[in-house]
Amino acid sequence: MRPEDAPYIGDAIMQGLLQIMQRCAGKECGGVMEDALMAVSTLIEAGLCNHEEAQVCSAAIGVLVDLCRALEVNLMPHLDEFITLLIQIVQSDKVEKLVKPAVLSCFGDVALAIGPNFSRYYDYATKILNMAIATAKTDEKKNKA
Repeated sequence: MRPEDAPYIGDAIMQGLLQIMQRCAGKECGGVMEDALMAVSTLIEAGLCNHEEAQVCSAAIGVLVDLCRALEVNLMPHLDEFITLLIQIVQSDKVEKLVKPAVLSCFGDVALAIGPNFSRYYDYATKILNMAIATAKTDEKKNKA
């Protein structure tokens, strides 16, 4: 296998890892779930850090949303890093504006997935939503001028 093979096999590998995690969710699977989650989280983190490639970043957000739905509270050990990266996306000037609403939606999916545990991220989410509102108001004023 060579690095240039990655685009051809990446989707199949990701689907396989997600299936492993879905089958292990709520069951005692030893280290299988943790190993699969570590592999997927590394790929998600790389995608979330790729601010210049809107499609890659959006795809990583989509996979994170899928993980939230599949794993719910079991995703908690990895959420601190993901939340930090989502905040960086919203604050970055390099990210296309079309990606940022997906981040806001992702915060909602995280909240639904982890329930009351989301209180840990509430202040961050509120700050980001307020930034989005301020940006929308600024853009609205520019469009009227």
